[in-house]
Amino acid sequence: MPKNDKKKLIDFTTPVGTAKYPHLNNPDTAFDAEGKYKSEILLSPADAKGLMDLINSSAKEAFGDAEFRVPFQKDEETGQVSFKAQSKYKPKFFDASGQVVPPASVPRIGGGSQLKLMGYLNVYTITKANVGVSLVLQNVQIVEATTMTNGASSAFAAVEGGGFIVDLEEVTADVDNFDF
Repeated sequence: MPKNDKKKLIDFTTPVGTAKYPHLNNPDTAFDAEGKYKSEILLSPADAKGLMDLINSSAKEAFGDAEFRVPFQKDEETGQVSFKAQSKYKPKFFDASGQVVPPASVPRIGGGSQLKLMGYLNVYTITKANVGVSLVLQNVQIVEATTMTNGASSAFAAVEGGGFIVDLEEVTADVDNFDF
């Protein structure tokens, strides 16, 4: 009798949380030439509990008492729980009302944006000692987009009488002509 190797997909949707290190407009190619669309999302322990329970129960069902990896960790300083979700495919975007956002209208999504992430659990086995659960990202609901990252664009107010002002057009031209 043929064995059915199809996995049952387990869907997830996070509550609204705060984006951390999002790469949603363009893939992150730092460690993978093809790139991955990804984001961490920070949730309060109360908001995180349901997803943590789903991940842990799925892993225990697949691996029993064996040690397994999970896509979340608790920040001991803040108490928040950070979940990592990623995909090699660009997610679909939705606005706060649940309407699809056309690709040309997707805002730049920076750290601090308020998002909901949706996708499915990937229960994986790489080797007998390397098993776990990851979150595969499919959809992003943008509740509030923050384009500023690390506060860099508002770190200082203008100084009256200051002399140095960067000419961004000149900087862009220099970068375009830079000889590597």
